Amino acid sequence: MSNNNATRSHALHYTNVMKERMKGERKPFHLKTYKTPKEIMQAHIVTGTNKLLLRWDRQILLGLLAGIYVAFGAIAAHVASAGSPSIRASDPGMARLVNAIIFPIALTLIIIPSGELFTGNLNYCTLAIIHHYKFKTGKVNWKHWVRMMLVIYFTNFAGAAGGAYFFGYLTELFADEPYLSNIQSIAVTKTSHDFGPMFWRAIAANMLVNLAVMISTASEDIASKIIGSWLPIFTFAIAGFEHCVANMLHIPLSLMYGAKSDFATFLAKNLVPVTIGNLVGGFVMVGLVYYYVYLWDEPPPSDEDDNNSYDQQQQQQQQQQQDKSSSSSSPMTTEMLNHPSSPSYQQQQILN
Repeated sequence: MSNNNATRSHALHYTNVMKERMKGERKPFHLKTYKTPKEIMQAHIVTGTNKLLLRWDRQILLGLLAGIYVAFGAIAAHVASAGSPSIRASDPGMARLVNAIIFPIALTLIIIPSGELFTGNLNYCTLAIIHHYKFKTGKVNWKHWVRMMLVIYFTNFAGAAGGAYFFGYLTELFADEPYLSNIQSIAVTKTSHDFGPMFWRAIAANMLVNLAVMISTASEDIASKIIGSWLPIFTFAIAGFEHCVANMLHIPLSLMYGAKSDFATFLAKNLVPVTIGNLVGGFVMVGLVYYYVYLWDEPPPSDEDDNNSYDQQQQQQQQQQQDKSSSSSSPMTTEMLNHPSSPSYQQQQILN
């Protein structure tokens, strides 16, 4: 009889949980698995605030590192995809596939060891500044935002272009065929379109980059962060969308190897439209939309929330849930714990 009651109780609990899940809230058995979209945006507000308040020298170093990490990913992807000219000529999709499989290592290095990426900060920092201005918290202002965006943009440029020079040019990785002609063609290809196509490609690229960042934020373990962030970057790379920081490596490296283009053309025909498109894609199409859906009517994070890490808050919630579960444990569980064969019972007898 007690078994039937336990079964009924479990079925009722499962039904209630499933009903609650339909509201979009994360349940106890999900606590260490992922964050909900609302929790992701809350975490981004806190992270963006911390980024805006980061000391300028640390911003410089992390911005440089992010640019170098993008250079690592792009150089490795070029070496792999340009090494088989016959495949590139007969099946360009396969060459793009190889490139797209390898390039996401750049974002993995930025997310896990840490770096400051301009296109990701368009989401984090812009959401944070709007949130704090909306609720007049006074914690950050537009001076923080302007300084952060300018420092990270130009240090990303320095890191990516420097990576191109030191690790792509001085190493002579692309000095011989079939690599040389491929690397020379990049600057010509990427500066051959008008503003419109580059702008729309850039919107798509940074939507995917920021979705990758959201998935990484949602993940509670390192493997999920790597796999989750890899998929959107793979999508943007294989589609051929445009990312301003990646192009800070691609085109300068191509020019170093003698591409038939110049730096002014790079700025006018690629970097300016791509940067504007990246801003729209990251901030408006992803960040602002999700902020409006989940946080527009919410109060700002309290001082206590700012002082406590997100993980600490989740641990508190998990402890509360465990306390609640233990208080509603079935008599069957108590009976089993008090049985003479139970290890806990035997240990209690020894202590007594």
